[in-house]
Amino acid sequence: MNPFILSFKAKGMNAAIHKHSAFQIVYSHGDFFHSTLDNQDNKNIFGFIVKPHIPHSCRENNNVLSIINIEPFSPIGVFISSLFKTGEKYIPFITKNDIFSYLPIDSTKNIENSLNKTIIESQYSSNLDERISTIINYMALIKEIILTNVNSYK
Repeated sequence: MNPFILSFKAKGMNAAIHKHSAFQIVYSHGDFFHSTLDNQDNKNIFGFIVKPHIPHSCRENNNVLSIINIEPFSPIGVFISSLFKTGEKYIPFITKNDIFSYLPIDSTKNIENSLNKTIIESQYSSNLDERISTIINYMALIKEIILTNVNSYK
């Protein structure tokens, strides 16, 4: 589990226009889908990376999509931010393999696991501000205490 990432899969998802305070990576495990990104229609794409607070939607045809939300001020968020050109608000994946040209992940493995491994092994993870590291460690301790208490009631 990585405190900077929330990822899940969805099938048959049609999400109305919305926005997040996180970077979002979406990619298809099957065929292409359609998306509106910053009020621009993107048809027949295999995924995208969108910056925080940019309106977007997804319309797909019974595909399984992976959705990965990444905290923008985390080490991996800083890395994701570096992928964007000046003024760019999203990066569409026109082909199925485009994700591998943007993200340093292993194309032969599960993308979520590969991305998590990259984050852990990345040089970016050692550049955290000490205050943020302290907060993350504190949150991990609180989580451990809560899980211990929850498990003791089972």
